Amino acid sequence: MARPKNPNSKANLLTLRKEIIVRLVDENVLASGMWPREMKFAKQILLETPNFQLWKNLSLDRKVFSLSFFLTPPGKALLNKEVLMLNFELPNREKIDILSKPVIEAPKPVAATKRTIKDFLNE
Repeated sequence: MARPKNPNSKANLLTLRKEIIVRLVDENVLASGMWPREMKFAKQILLETPNFQLWKNLSLDRKVFSLSFFLTPPGKALLNKEVLMLNFELPNREKIDILSKPVIEAPKPVAATKRTIKDFLNE
């Protein structure tokens, strides 16, 4: 029987770092031999933000020059926004059945009395 994978094992962390680098870093930077530097930044980033779901689902409009971007204040702000979006859940709203109650109530009967204009003006 296969054992469940431990997301914190060294092999899985290494694989996750590789996936992050390939998905988020520009290919030209990786081709220029900066792979070890990016692995170091990936390790730092995962220590600071160990949310594995975030890193697996993170998609950017364009690839970054280096993972060091996520260590800068704008990069951290982007990560905070993504974490909030990942954890956001709409609250359950109370359903209101508008058809169960009549919108307009039935008119109340008014006792008819004989009154003249003179009686009305004297009141």
